[in-house]
Amino acid sequence: MTPYFKSGEFWQCSVFLVWSLFELTIIGLWMKSVGPVGVLLCGLLLITGAFFLIRAFASVVRWRRENPEATKSPVARMFIYTTGTLAVALQTVWYVIRFR
Repeated sequence: MTPYFKSGEFWQCSVFLVWSLFELTIIGLWMKSVGPVGVLLCGLLLITGAFFLIRAFASVVRWRRENPEATKSPVARMFIYTTGTLAVALQTVWYVIRFR
C-alpha cells in the first residue's frame, strides 16, 4: 500500500478532495453569515458534503488496495471528474454571489 501513497493518482485525488472541501467551506461560511437559517444550512452542507466526499475518497483507496495490479482506475477517474466539477460549480456560485 505504501507505493500507492507515493503515486500520482493518490495525490491527484487528495488535491481534488481538499479543493472540493475548501470550496464547500467557503460557501458554507457565506451561508452562515446570511442569517439563522444559513447556520442550519451551513452545518448540513458541511457535514453531509464532507462525509460523502471523504467516503468517496476512501472508496478510491479501497478499490486500489483490492486491485493493485490494475493500470487504470475507473473509480479514481470518476472521483476526480465529480469532485472537480463540484469544486468548479461551487467556485462559480461563490463568484456570482460575491459580486451581488
